[in-house]
Order: sequence, then C-alpha cells, then structure tokens
Amino acid sequence: MSFSGFIGKMGELASVTHTLVKPVASGGRRILLFSDALFHVRIPVAVKFALVIGTVITVAMALLGALVIHNQKQILTHQIHATGRTVVAQMAKSTTEPLLAQDYLLLDVLTANLATAENVLGVAVFSTERKLISSAGNHPFELGAPLIGAKKQYLDGAQYSLDWRWSDAPRGPIDAVAFISPVRFKDVTVGYAVISFTRSTLTESISRMVESIISATTVMILVGIAVAYLLGRRLYKPIYQLTNASRAISMGHYDYQIDTTRNDEIGDLINSVNVTARSLQMKSLQMAQGIRQRNQIATALQRHLPANVAREIISNDQPSEVTLGGSHVNASVVFIDIVGFTAVSEIMSPQKVAELLSDFYGAVAETTPMYKGAIDKFIGDCAMVIFGIAEDDDMHAFHAIAYSVFFVKLMNQLNYIRAARGKMPLHFRIGINAGDMLAGYIGSAERVQYTVVGDAVNVASRLCSVATADQILITEDTLRVAGLADKLLVMPYQSIQVRNKSQPLNTYLVHDVRPFYTSAMERQIKNALLALSKAD
Repeated sequence: MSFSGFIGKMGELASVTHTLVKPVASGGRRILLFSDALFHVRIPVAVKFALVIGTVITVAMALLGALVIHNQKQILTHQIHATGRTVVAQMAKSTTEPLLAQDYLLLDVLTANLATAENVLGVAVFSTERKLISSAGNHPFELGAPLIGAKKQYLDGAQYSLDWRWSDAPRGPIDAVAFISPVRFKDVTVGYAVISFTRSTLTESISRMVESIISATTVMILVGIAVAYLLGRRLYKPIYQLTNASRAISMGHYDYQIDTTRNDEIGDLINSVNVTARSLQMKSLQMAQGIRQRNQIATALQRHLPANVAREIISNDQPSEVTLGGSHVNASVVFIDIVGFTAVSEIMSPQKVAELLSDFYGAVAETTPMYKGAIDKFIGDCAMVIFGIAEDDDMHAFHAIAYSVFFVKLMNQLNYIRAARGKMPLHFRIGINAGDMLAGYIGSAERVQYTVVGDAVNVASRLCSVATADQILITEDTLRVAGLADKLLVMPYQSIQVRNKSQPLNTYLVHDVRPFYTSAMERQIKNALLALSKAD
C-alpha cells in the first residue's frame, strides 16, 4: 500500500472514529440508540450481550488506535522535519564553496553522495536564477513533476518544507517531503539546495502500529464476546425459567413453580412469581367452584324461567332482591293440553303417567326455542308457553301460531314412533291469544313466580278448553294482527262466551301455515324428531 493510500485509509478511520467518539463525548446518544434498537430485535439475551460488549470494545479500541496513530504520526513527522532541516542546512553549507567556484563536478559528487543516504529520495542544487546546476534522484521541480512550475514560489530566498506527491512518476509513485534552503555567503544568496525524503519510514511505522492495534483489538473483541456470551447465558437461564413460568401461568397451569437458590434481585423476582402462581391457583379453584355453582343455578333457573329472566337474575349482584310486580307487555300465550288425560290417568299406573307427562314436557321444552318461545309453566297435563317475553319479537303472534301448527304435526309423527314402542298416542288441544298482559314476579315476599297474567291469558286458556283433539283456536282479534292473516290457513269456528265479557268472542280454527312456510317447518320437524329420538 502506498503512503498516500494508507494515509487516506487512516483518514477514513479517523473520520469513523470521530463519528463514533463524538456521541460518546456528548452522552453516548448514538450508542444508546443502537443498543435500544438492538434489544428490540428478537435475539437471545446472550447474543445481544455479546454484541453490545463487542461493539463497546471495538469503539474503545478504535478510539485508542486513532489517538495512538495520531500521536505517533506527529512524532515521526516532527522527526522527519527536524532531520530534513538539519540535513538541508548542512547541504547548503557544503555547496557554498563549489557554487562560488563554479566547481560543478564537486557539486555532482556531493549530490550523488547525499542521494544514497537512507530515506533520501533525491537532491538538487539550483542557481540564483533557479536553473538546475546538479541533481541526483527525484526532486519536486524536475521535468514532469507536479511542482515544476512552482520554482519561483519556493526558490525565493526563504526556507521551506513541503509535501509533494507524484503518482505517475517514471519509477513508480512518489510520496515525499522536500526541504528547501538558500545557499548563502556573507548574507548573499548564491543558490538553493533541495533535498527530498521519502515517507516510507512513517508509512511502515504506522502500518506496523495499525497491525498491532488490529491484532490486539481482535483478541480483545473475541475474549470480550466469549466472556459476555457466557455471562449472558448465565443471566438468561433464570429469565428463561421466568418466561416458561409466565407462559405456563397464562395457560392456566397455576401449579408451576421455579426451583431457585438465588439470593439476589432475580431470586426475589422468581419467589414473587412462585407466590403469584400459588395465589392464582387458589383463586382459580375458588373461581371454578363459583362458576360451577353459578352454572348449576343458571341451569335450574332456565328450567323454570324464560332465558332472559334467568340471565337477568344471574347477572344481578343481589339476586335475592326480587321486586314483586311486573310491566305491561304485548305478547302471545299458548296453552297446550293433552286430550283425555284425566280418563287415561285413572287406568294407568303412576309410573306410566309420569312417563307420559315426561314425554310431553320434554317435547315442549326441546322445541319452544325453535320459535323464540319460552315455557311459563307446566300445569298438570297442560303447558303454558309465552312468546315475545324471552326476547324482543315483533312477530310473536305468528311464531306462537306457527309453533302450535308445528307441534301438532310433530306429535302426529311421534305417535307412529310411540305406537311402535307400545306407548299410547298423544293428541292435544291448543288455545292461542295475543294481546296486552302483565309480565313479572307474582306472589308473596317468601315465594314468587315469574309469569304472565291478564285478560289475554284467560282468553287463551278458555280457547284451549273449547278446542277438541288436534285443534288450534285463535280469536278474531289475534287474527287481525297486522299481516298475520296472509300467513295462515284459517276458517271461522264458533263464538264462545268468556267470563267477565259481555259479548261473545269469535274464534278461528287454524289448519296450517301458508305453503311459503311449510318447507322450513318440515326441516324443523325432522330436526326435532332426531333430537327427541336421541333423548329417548
């Protein structure tokens, strides 16, 4: 490598070192930013630790190397200049007499001898008119040299030292420093002496120094990375244990414990995690027990109350505080009664009667949610189902009637299955009415029941008692519900007298829903048959 190229590289190194050192002197902002960015990358702690230590060592050694090289360069440069000034002064004194005597042969001998000295690149002697008298080797003012046109500037009676470079010199690139001194006799300038020294000594010295610094830096970096990696592994082990504990706890494994004998801050953290895990384990057991009890309560409530009422009670902070009374709602009520149950129950054993009622109750409970209905209560062989209470339903009247049609068709198909199993077929009479009623908690402070009451409920009960086997009766007022008549196949039935009403009520017999709804109903019947057969 040439001295100019090497100095250029060292200049780049100094520039990089200055860039790295400047933020260190101003608080280490760039190193901190680098470390912060590094620690946000998904890299093992040991590797991060080793990288940071290696980076710190590299920066420190680069800073140290730059300072050493800079100081050494100054020292060597000072030595070269001191030597050069001394030599050129001796040369000027030695050439005084030959110049005055115009003994050019002696001048050639002197310049040739000086040119053979160590580190001397070339020697030249000029007259007062700046004409070359004698030379040996290379000098900055020779033909083709970069300073050939600057003789007048430097050969003016003063002493100079100048750096000069000649990259395309005939015998290879030149990087030198020249020293110029006037030759004087009794304060009269009789000529000029020029001597050039190569920078090879400086270059070789700095090269050796850079190699030493690089070797030392490499060793220190490798040792530092190895030590940092081992320390990082030791530091990472408890962190790895804490990570596993956190993952296990987040997955619900609250019995996870970390074995440790550390007596430091990490040990305190591990103990804290163990205590937290045990505490969560106790709380999870208590919570599981509470949830199990809550689910049992919810299941029990939903057997007796509409789903929304059960949810309201469960979500209430003080479920025991139930307010008696209710609110006026517009809803529909369906009464489903087993035909001939009284006579049949007299000739059946109690166990058979219980099985018959269980089949009936199960069928009602399984199918009412299909049409947004909710069981209000079972009264012996009669089921009271409400629509428009369990959830908001603007079509509760249609859903109540469609459910009744669905239930009659379903039970007619179930009767074939019952007959095949040796069971008695079941037939039902159904009364439906839609209107305003009171929904809420009815009873005393000691015993309450969520139900619906009112004239509309009484009318539905009366319709059920009037109907015969597999008949579905509705009132004329119910049929007048907007859009309902277009969805049903009905026919006028008869007028009935209801208690507390001065005028008889016109009733209609529902045969079926319109064909538009029958395909969906058939699919629901198949699903219900499958569910009920599994239940059996």
